[in-house]
Amino acid sequence: MQWNGGSVKVSGWRKEERGGVGWRGAGGTLLGGFGCGGGVIECNPTPLPWVALFLSVHTHGQIAREAEAAMFHRQLFEELRRSTHLTRDPSEAAAIGAVESSLKCCASAIIVLTKTGRSAHLISRYRPRAPIIAVTRNGQTARQCHLYRGIFPVLYTKPSNDARGFFKEGDVVIVLTGWRPGSGYTNTMRVVPVP
Repeated sequence: MQWNGGSVKVSGWRKEERGGVGWRGAGGTLLGGFGCGGGVIECNPTPLPWVALFLSVHTHGQIAREAEAAMFHRQLFEELRRSTHLTRDPSEAAAIGAVESSLKCCASAIIVLTKTGRSAHLISRYRPRAPIIAVTRNGQTARQCHLYRGIFPVLYTKPSNDARGFFKEGDVVIVLTGWRPGSGYTNTMRVVPVP
């Protein structure tokens, strides 16, 4: 890694090891110690500590994005589905169906209307290629959704015309809802074209 005005050397995990974390199915990574993976950052000439930290975090983020882009989502989904025990939970069955449908129709997003966030968490477990947009009225649910891979929570307080760029006109999205209010009733999946 280079710094304008000197070099920055990060010892600790190699780039290949950090990229492998994504392949092994980690939902996230935590930077510890003085650098990525507890490595030590040596700078010459010494920049401000926050510059070295920024460079370390920036490089770590680039590696994570590259590892994510190189994944074979269909193969990973099949492996995760085979390794998961059979269940009679309709929410989990709907989650599996949503991920499979999103892969088959190249959906731009999976939209989940959720009260507790459980449906979005179940979908995240199967690592879909499409982003999961969890729409909720509960602030705590929205905050907790940030902890899961691929979930982008939307705290819905009133109707708005907020264009975030997740999808465009003509794209296909998957919408998951429950057949009645409350937790544990998610069983309806629709494939909807964006008007």
